[in-house]
This record gives sequence, C-alpha cells and structure tokens, in this order.
Amino acid sequence: MVESLESMKMKGNEPLSTEKRQPISLTFWIDVGNAAVGDYSTYMILYMYVNGVWTPVSAKTITISIKYTENLIIGPSIITAYPGYTNISIQLKNLGLGYAHGASLTVSSQSPQVSVVAQCIWIGEIPPQSSTNISIPLYISPALAGSIAPLSLAINYVNACGFSRSLTSALYLSVVQPIPPQIALSISPSTIIAGAKNNVTVSIVNNGSTTIKGITISFTFPQQVILVNGSLKWFIDELEPSSSASTSLILTSIGVSSSESVTQITATVTYTDQYGISRSDVIPLTLTIVKPATLIDVDIEPRNLTPGSVNELTLIVRNVGNATAYGLDLLATLPQFLIFKDFDGRWCVGDLKPGEERVRVLTLIVPSTISSAIQIPVTLSYWYA
Repeated sequence: MVESLESMKMKGNEPLSTEKRQPISLTFWIDVGNAAVGDYSTYMILYMYVNGVWTPVSAKTITISIKYTENLIIGPSIITAYPGYTNISIQLKNLGLGYAHGASLTVSSQSPQVSVVAQCIWIGEIPPQSSTNISIPLYISPALAGSIAPLSLAINYVNACGFSRSLTSALYLSVVQPIPPQIALSISPSTIIAGAKNNVTVSIVNNGSTTIKGITISFTFPQQVILVNGSLKWFIDELEPSSSASTSLILTSIGVSSSESVTQITATVTYTDQYGISRSDVIPLTLTIVKPATLIDVDIEPRNLTPGSVNELTLIVRNVGNATAYGLDLLATLPQFLIFKDFDGRWCVGDLKPGEERVRVLTLIVPSTISSAIQIPVTLSYWYA
C-alpha cells in the first residue's frame, strides 16, 4: 500500500465556524492524476483558532481506494428480426478493467406492434474484459415486415466504486419476412386392402436448406380407416437439410362399399424453424382403399411324366391377388393308379401374402400302362381378414 498521495492535490483550506455540538460536513475534490490502482493514505489535521493562534486539536488518517472502472457497450445497433414470436440476441461487453455488479436490462418499445415479452432481464455480474449474450423475447406484428422498429434499452448496474449507473441505448429491428422451410410428407404404399392389416410407411423429408427442430406430426384418420398399431403422434428431435425420417403404421379399413375409394389422412406438422419461429403445416396424405381380391394359382412342373418309373413333380401355389390368403389348405383328389410317396393329397400351405408362392416336391410312380393325360382335381380353402 502506498503511504501517501504526493501526486494528489486536495483543495479546501478555508477556516470554518460552527456552533457548539453542530456536526460539520467536509467535501474534498481529489485529483488522482496518474496514480496507480490501490489504497492510499492521506492525513487531515483539524486546528482550532483561539486568541489569534491556530492550535491543532485532532489528526485523522483517511484511506482512499482507487479502483478500475467499467466501460459497457451494447451491440449490434441493428438486428434482423422476423414477425411472430421470436428471440433476438444482443451482446453486452465490458471493455473496462472494473466490475459491473447486479446488472439488469430494461427493454421497451414505442411501437404498439412490437410487444416485449420480458421487459426486465436479470444479467448479474459482468467481469472486466468480458462479454455476455442476452436473449430478448418479442412478439412482432406481421404488419411490420419490410420496416424498421426501434427498441429502447437501459442497463442498470453498480460499479466497482459502489455507485449506481445506467447505460441507455437504442436498438433498431429490421423486420423481414422469413423464408419457410420446405417439408414434404408421403405414405407408401398409398393403396390399402379393405378388411386386411396393411403395413404402411409415412416419411418426412426436409427439402429446405436449414435445420428444423422439435417436430411433432399428429395424424387424423378418416372414419373408415382404423389405426391398428402405431402412434397418433410422431416426435422427431431435428431434421437437417436433405434428411428424412420414417415411421410405420398398421392400418385397416371397414365399411367400404365400392370396389375402390379414395380418402385422406390429415397430418399436422409443427416444428421450430431456423429463425426460432414456431410453425405449423397441415399436409394431406391420399390413400386409396380397394376391396380384397384373392386369386390363388396352382401349377405343376414338369407337365410330362415318364410311365413305368419314379417321377418328381413340383407343386407350386401362388397368390396373384391383392390380399393375404390366411389358413390356405390344398386338397388334391389323387387317382388310385398313381402311387405317391408321403403325400395323401392334402397340403396345409398356411398364410400366403400377395405375390408370395410356396413350393412342394412330390415323388410318384406312374404305371407303365398309362399313356394318356391325367387330371388331378384340386380344392383350395382359405380366408382373408
């Protein structure tokens, strides 16, 4: 600690007069010059003037602390903002070497078309040579798109010397119309079979150039379409540009009277865009419902058999319809003169989806006396959902 302030100049050596027991307030103006930061001691001696003589009556040591001071600035002065509920960010810098304590920001708008959601924002302590980002929630009327709207800012704080200070500034909002993201939804397959359990895939694609976040997709189904398995709501954290996501649903349809009908599933998509703006889109998903048409084809290979020897016969069952055949049974009426190995004419095929086929290899002996065509009647039984 420096013991004296030789570079300081104190003004105030005028004689004072006072009544008995009356307190005296002394004010000094101190020029610290280029003194370094720290604590300094100065001395004050009180004299009493009696009978033409100045006599010292008291001596006091006064400690004077010189501290760094703050230097706050707010930036930027112009910010691009978007209509609706939005957040703008400003930066508060302390370029000085002193602390700013208990700082708070007060925001106000002269325009009735700009509403400040949080008018007073607590900041706290701002250290020397530091900066802090402050988010200001606003609602901006869409009518302001293409114009400039001013905001008034006031930073209130206590500096390192314990004095309350206030910094005021003007911020101008350049309100522009944001470019909405490009979101696409699709469903595959887009045709389902009435009465059957149909597995469909719903996909979402971000065709825009920016990331969207907090995506919620809510499905509303028409009366004749029932969700068998899956969720009415689909949540996605975020979708980057050109990325996609998908979810599976199992649907069925009831009450369809015509052979083919077209309906729509309504998908409500909500998300937060690149500007921090909450958006909502309603996207229809077109769905075609057709009545089930099961068509089972039975074939054998080869067509020509060799009499008097052991033959291998391949029996093929195909579902060439548009609906699943459940519990399919094949019953063949076998001629008595044909000898089959391990086959009594019945084959429990099971469930057969559209486009699916099953194969069974049969071993049989054809008598040498047979030289004409052989017919084997086949009966199929099954059901569909």
